[in-house]
Amino acid sequence: MKLNIYWCTDERYFYQTSISVFSLLLHKREEDKAHLNILSYKPLKEKNRQVLKKAVSSFPGATVTYRLLESELSGKLVGNQTGENRLTSTTYARLLIPQMASEERVLYLDSDTIVCQDLSPLFEMDMKGLDLGAVEIPYFHGDPFWASLNNFGFPVSTYDYFNAGVLLMNIPLLKNNHLFFHAATLAMKHRFRCDDQDALNISARGQFFRLPQKYNFYYENYPKHLASPEIRQEMERMTAEKNYAIVHYPGSSKPWNHGVHTLDFLWKDCEKKFRDSINNCF
Repeated sequence: MKLNIYWCTDERYFYQTSISVFSLLLHKREEDKAHLNILSYKPLKEKNRQVLKKAVSSFPGATVTYRLLESELSGKLVGNQTGENRLTSTTYARLLIPQMASEERVLYLDSDTIVCQDLSPLFEMDMKGLDLGAVEIPYFHGDPFWASLNNFGFPVSTYDYFNAGVLLMNIPLLKNNHLFFHAATLAMKHRFRCDDQDALNISARGQFFRLPQKYNFYYENYPKHLASPEIRQEMERMTAEKNYAIVHYPGSSKPWNHGVHTLDFLWKDCEKKFRDSINNCF
């Protein structure tokens, strides 16, 4: 099986991206191939690319491809869109993946993620004819934070809302329905509290394949009091049983920057393995 994975990064976050890449490879089945795509708007330093190449070389069947967004976009997506855009180019970049990808199914990961299990099941799942797979935010309907989305035809009492840090994409469908193009247009014209994540949810209107919670697990990073007792109990059970496949560290508290969460040790353990593999030369 071939696992097609995408990250979007820049020089400032390339080290964290490398840790995420390495964590995925630690759990890849030996018989699987991993095509690792790293997208950026500017060329990444050759020295850092060589360090990641050294780390990846110890995993059979894994290859890294670097792709420049500016050279491949050629104005086709952003075109002559108008309006104030507060997104950084890297934040915006994931909206361009369907325009660039040639594979049938790809997985996008934020750079602040750690893979803890084999991800091949994601490439075998029946997505029920839907174009996008993501993990629903379990406390969305109880949080007034998103009330402003009502103004964009997204009734928070009706539609479910997903976190965009882990996205499973059916590329042929996304190319045909232009979901990400619509989201990009919204993100460039309007200010959203959660940037392109809000734009994607408005565009999807609750029509997405619900991935199991373990594929974007960040229990300690959301206000637990807004979740139902059943959800809190399930999350606590998953934490205790270590039943998480992808751990996500959204928000300002990061494990590499004095994080305060129980699962920060997963990132730090992976970082140590990564540095050992490259003889601390990053």
